[in-house]
Amino acid sequence: MVKRYGSVIKVKEEKLDEYKRLHAAVWPEILQMISECNIRNYSIYHRQLDDGQHYLFSHFEYIGGDFESDMAKMAADPNTQR
Repeated sequence: MVKRYGSVIKVKEEKLDEYKRLHAAVWPEILQMISECNIRNYSIYHRQLDDGQHYLFSHFEYIGGDFESDMAKMAADPNTQR
């Protein structure tokens, strides 16, 4: 069974360039970990809304059976932490 997750977070304007730089070319190890943690179709969008603030809108599909365990695995991964 596929579960869909989404989130919205605000990004400080002074951190936006750094965020874009880090995500311009995602490391293969990160993409592998995302896959190992049963995440598919992961997308992130940036928008500046009428309030002048910058937001990231993300969504992904989870196909695993233990979301908590998979997220803990990803959080513990040294490449993800880096």
